[in-house]
Amino acid sequence: MKWLDKHIKTILFVFILIQPCLDLISYNSVVTGIFSISSIIKPFVIYGLTAYVVLLKNFKHKNKIFIWLLAFAGYSGLHLIMFYFKDYQLGLIISEFRFLLNLGYSMCSFVLFYYLYETSEEKTDFINSFMKLLVQVVLVYAFVVFISIAFNISTLTYEHADPYKLGYKGLFNNGSILGHMFILTLPIMIYYLFFVDQKINVFLKLFAIAIVSYVVWNIGTKVTFFSIFLICVPLVFATVYTNLMSKKTISRNVILTFVATILIFGATYTFSPTYKNTVINSLVSEASMGKVSSEIKDSSKSETFVGRSETDEFVIAHNKAMNDLNELYRKYPDYMDGSDNRQFQVFYTALLYRHLPLEYKFLGTGYRLLPLGLQPENDMVMLMFNFGPLAFLIVLLPYLLITLKLGLTVLFKLFKPELLQIYTLLAIMLFFAISSFAGYTITYTNYSIYLAIVFVVALYSLDALKAGDDNE
Repeated sequence: MKWLDKHIKTILFVFILIQPCLDLISYNSVVTGIFSISSIIKPFVIYGLTAYVVLLKNFKHKNKIFIWLLAFAGYSGLHLIMFYFKDYQLGLIISEFRFLLNLGYSMCSFVLFYYLYETSEEKTDFINSFMKLLVQVVLVYAFVVFISIAFNISTLTYEHADPYKLGYKGLFNNGSILGHMFILTLPIMIYYLFFVDQKINVFLKLFAIAIVSYVVWNIGTKVTFFSIFLICVPLVFATVYTNLMSKKTISRNVILTFVATILIFGATYTFSPTYKNTVINSLVSEASMGKVSSEIKDSSKSETFVGRSETDEFVIAHNKAMNDLNELYRKYPDYMDGSDNRQFQVFYTALLYRHLPLEYKFLGTGYRLLPLGLQPENDMVMLMFNFGPLAFLIVLLPYLLITLKLGLTVLFKLFKPELLQIYTLLAIMLFFAISSFAGYTITYTNYSIYLAIVFVVALYSLDALKAGDDNE
């Protein structure tokens, strides 16, 4: 165990560094049908080290963290047992269990990185090395996509959903997850390059930002493309304001980077894959004229309903939800877009939740148990309704507390702002916004591990400010 104590930081840093390789292996397994070794490595490292740290090591807030993890484990057991006794197919329950493992993976990643931070002797050096590692990994992702586009071997973002749409995701499995990861980490990346590591040549810094921006431009999703403006515009004002209040020289390279990015993305929007995909969506929406997609219409053929009678509580709730939705489409044709499956999924999930018995309202409707085509692509809706308000509070509790504290700190320190806090808060706010409107964030391991890093950086920004106030 002494060996593990000595090398746990190295193990986790290497594990983070090889994430792009593990994701490449995952996509290859999807294409070839060969079992992916990353499906073993990821949970083995994260869950194994978390068990070791929580059970055998002492660190700040250990007992609270243990109760947090135990609460989620208890909830997960109740969630699965409920569906077992309601005679759902075993295959569906196992699939649901795998999804719960993804949520646990996110929580355990945060626990491990928090442990490394709390037990580090030089916290500033640790966070700087943590941010450097994050920048390196993000650039590896970006270069893989960039090179695959350059050599015309990149896969399309919508290759399965709509092959007529444009957008490139390199050799990775999901373009939306990839884009959301870039948006989450970009504020931290900019902060590190321009305000932490002064040894890097300015042209290399600009080149790194340009590569990531190029990849974001090419992914082809609206959320990723327009999030660039939600990053650059606020940070221009925040950087200028912070420098003025602290009476420091305004960081011209940072400001120019932000302004150039805004102008380039704005000027080239009509040439981007995102614009062309938006046009396709508009044409499909006009053609649908309020009609629901055939995939959703055929949801009653899903294996969810196999062996269930018309008097089954889930079948009754499903039929009521579908009737309510048809009524909404009839009454509000101008607002209900038949081509927007995501909109339909959100309304269906909320209405199904409303019509199901009380136990579902505590433990959720299930996610993988819902018919294909009706599983919401929205993480906050998923947590609140599919896994229930209990899971919503358990999973997000530390993230919500950190966000609240960071937001209040930034507000109360308005006349003495700290750039790291502002940059980190923006990254976190983008996470909550994207997970509320789009999804593909905390419920996916190749996003949630970087989310955990961002929240640990947020904790450091709060601790550093407190230490500075104490010294004063």
